[in-house]
Order: sequence, then structure tokens, then C-alpha cells
Amino acid sequence: MVSSVTNNTCTSPFAAEYTSLFSILVLPVLLGIVSSLITLYLTYKLQQPKWEISLANDRYDPKFDRHYVHLKVKNVSRLFLGGGVAMNCRGIITLQDGRTFVTKWANRAGPVRIELVGDVANVRAFYVVEPAYLDQAKNEYIFPGEEKQLDVAVRFKGESCCYIHEPENFLDPDYRPQKNRLPPGEYPFTVVLQYSGDRSPRFFFKIVNKDGNSPDLMFLEQMSRNPD
Repeated sequence: MVSSVTNNTCTSPFAAEYTSLFSILVLPVLLGIVSSLITLYLTYKLQQPKWEISLANDRYDPKFDRHYVHLKVKNVSRLFLGGGVAMNCRGIITLQDGRTFVTKWANRAGPVRIELVGDVANVRAFYVVEPAYLDQAKNEYIFPGEEKQLDVAVRFKGESCCYIHEPENFLDPDYRPQKNRLPPGEYPFTVVLQYSGDRSPRFFFKIVNKDGNSPDLMFLEQMSRNPD
């Protein structure tokens, strides 16, 4: 005689109640937290500036004794919930030899103030360098859709060297700091925009500084990447 034994699986009422409480109370809270984090992340990404950096149309005017070359910096993001604005934006240029500069925004005034000397009948104006204004020339607010120009270098008539142009150049009595000096040659460099809360990817360019006396022998070229 063969006897069969049937095993019945019993479910504890406490386990069923726990599962029910989890699905009713805990699971919606967890899903809400995950959903909030995803929303915050997407909002943060949509509020970040997006950048387009290209060559400015720099033409040398022989009336002047110097020639500046610039980059056009455009914030191509869209205004989203008040975001997309680059606050305290700085342009950081790094040469291939490791030298790094925070250059001047072209539309920002130089770090100088005007001092008047003399009496009413004979007043003379002098420009005095004011170190406290250096940071003002380096920082810019760039709104979505707005374009600014960033200084890169300057070259003087009758000379073959050029100089990276940063606000500190005004502190040099000759306006030609030796640490910024670039003899004739080609100088690859990267540009990174650093602003409140984030920074841009790297953009690659090159300063071409040809031998000769004319300032327009210096110009910029865009590069797809930094050469090895």
C-alpha cells in the first residue's frame, strides 16, 4: 500500500500584510523619490549653458599701432526656467607648453581709471592702472542666444612677437609682459569657459604668428583637436 503525503504551503498572514503595506505605503514613496531625482537632473541639464566658439572676423586697421585677435563665444542654449545663463564666465586659454591665462573679454573696459591733473584752464587726463578692476575685465554674464568676444593675443606694428592678452598686461609698463610673449611660430591652445557651477568642454585653436613687421601676420585658426 502506497501512501501519498501532500505538502501544503501555508502563507503567513503577517507576510501578506507586510507585502500589502509595502505596496501601499513604501513603494509609492520610493517611486516619488526616484521621479523627483530624475526631474531635478533633467532640469539641471536643461538649465546649463551650451557653447559655440568660433573665429572672429579680425581685420587689421593700419591706422592703429596694434592688432588684436579674438574668439566669438556664443551661448546657444535656450532660456529654461530662468536657467541657461552663464554667470561670472571666464575664458581660460592653455598653451601647449602648459602656460595658462585668463584673458580679457573684449567689450569689458581695461583695468584703468582716468585721473585729472591741473587747474580748470589746463586739465590733463592720465590713465592709471587700477588692480582692483582686473577681475571685472575677466568676468562676463552671457545669456542664452548672446554672443561675446574673447581676447586672445595682441601684436604691435614693427614687431614680430605677439602677446597673449589678459588684463594683467596693463600692469606692465611696456604693455608687453615677457611671460605672455610668443615669438614667430605656431601655438596650439585650448579654450575652456568656466562659470558659476560648471565649465565648458575644451575647444581647440591655434595662434599663427608669422615673421615680419606687419601686425596682420598674426591670426587664429580653428583645430578639430589638440595635436599630440
